[in-house]
Amino acid sequence: MGPCVRQEGWESRLAEAIEKARDKRFKWGDHDCSLLSLQCIDAMCMTDTLTDWQGKYSSEEEAYALLESKGGYDVIYQSYGLQKKGAAYAMRGDVAYIGKEKAIGVVMGEDVVTTGLKGIEVVPILMVEAVWSVPCHQ
Repeated sequence: MGPCVRQEGWESRLAEAIEKARDKRFKWGDHDCSLLSLQCIDAMCMTDTLTDWQGKYSSEEEAYALLESKGGYDVIYQSYGLQKKGAAYAMRGDVAYIGKEKAIGVVMGEDVVTTGLKGIEVVPILMVEAVWSVPCHQ
């Protein structure tokens, strides 16, 4: 698969992806924070990165072992064409690492959405420690 690039109409597809996940219960390997970020990337870019990960683990331990075996978030997101940038430059649609929560989320203005036990949770953008930008179409 080539690099992910936001396609025309990405804003509405991103909103739809988040709305679809709004009330979904957390489950490792099926609906967790990393998979939510990939669903959002796929919605914006019209790609299929989710199939690389969904169903490949079923516990927190397995998730982190797989993540580590692939080189961590930096290597994974950069392999999809995302570009790391400072948290202060986060923009809507960017993927964000929420350090205190040890979670990945998607920037939506002043907040970041991520998965919670009973659906989407919103975290202030001030909690973000790292950001990967999904490039825009030319």
